[in-house]
Amino acid sequence: MSVIDETHDPRRESWVASAHGHPEFPIQNLPFGVFSPAGGGPRGGIAIGDMIFDLRAGFEAGLFTGDAARAAKRPLAQPSTH
Repeated sequence: MSVIDETHDPRRESWVASAHGHPEFPIQNLPFGVFSPAGGGPRGGIAIGDMIFDLRAGFEAGLFTGDAARAAKRPLAQPSTH
């Protein structure tokens, strides 16, 4: 059984203003996807409002630690097939 904590509060909002008011994708349910930055190849990201959090850039900036860093490192090390 998982423990529900303050991160599950439906009143929580993102710091990204364009993410407010999306009942399908509240801050607790953000969609993962693949995007291509200008001049770059496909990479993983998380859509939040009208922005994308670049997982590779976040990893390289040291934003992930512990289990999150280990989980992020594996797919980021794989060559793109697209």
